[in-house]
Amino acid sequence: MIVKANDDLRQELLAMQLMTRVRDLFTSLGVRAYLRPYGISVTARNAGLIEYISDSISLDALKKRLPKGWTLRRYFE
Repeated sequence: MIVKANDDLRQELLAMQLMTRVRDLFTSLGVRAYLRPYGISVTARNAGLIEYISDSISLDALKKRLPKGWTLRRYFE
């Protein structure tokens, strides 16, 4: 788990709940898409816990590794 302080995690929690619903909808429709929502526990207005996903990096770290002029879209394509 990652412990976050001085950060409001309520928006992230809502985004993960939405991602879970979309994943379930895709599964029920037979859409082949991989979505991996992760757990978030809001423990206070400005603190909480985030599930750590091994072998992952943040988007910020990924952007820093991209060759000059590359976009995230180009990377994922």
